[in-house]
Amino acid sequence: MKQILIELFILLLTILLFLIGMSQFYQPNQPKSSLSSNIHTSAYYL
Repeated sequence: MKQILIELFILLLTILLFLIGMSQFYQPNQPKSSLSSNIHTSAYYL
């Protein structure tokens, strides 16, 4: 059961990163760019 929860959590993180990436693509001048870059770098360590 815990494995299913972990997979759902990873899937949610992937969708969240995708949405952040799309919003960055359409609005590159937003101040959230540093936040998304931190999320991307932390995702590499997982």
